[in-house]
Amino acid sequence: MKKFVLVTILLALTASAILAQAAHKKEFEKIYFGINSGFNHTFSTIEAFNIEDTGFYAGLFLEKSLSGKFNIKFETIFSTVREYQAFVVELPIMVQYKFASKVSALSGFQVDYLFGDTKRNPNVFESNFGVGLNIGFQYDFAESWFLETRYIHSITKQIETEKLKRKSVRLGIGYRF
Repeated sequence: MKKFVLVTILLALTASAILAQAAHKKEFEKIYFGINSGFNHTFSTIEAFNIEDTGFYAGLFLEKSLSGKFNIKFETIFSTVREYQAFVVELPIMVQYKFASKVSALSGFQVDYLFGDTKRNPNVFESNFGVGLNIGFQYDFAESWFLETRYIHSITKQIETEKLKRKSVRLGIGYRF
């Protein structure tokens, strides 16, 4: 009888450990889809001249858990640059590091395409394609909701002016499905 109880307890503990590992593994295999939107402030400076514009952005994202603290995030974002009667389609790829249970740091790069009003501004755009660097933070304030802030620094010249590169600061909200 003692052997039966001992074997039952060992089997229960083994099954519990296996199930816990499977649940832990599934936590790392989670994939989330979501939407995000917010305010976009674009600015550029050349010598003493500032160009600033406030607009909106909206997008879709896919977030894949890599480990307990790291995620990778793929996004498609549409943003406005009214100063040049343009909008931008951005494709950022970000690495997300959770340094607290609800707070994450994000960093990565993006490829973007600038759609402009070429009839109104025929000589404004040097290149429609661009590459930028991103850094930001995310705060999960509910199970599926989060606030995000981000700084984007273009490393390619898209606007027809010497030394002028777009920079943006964003503040928005997102929802994970």
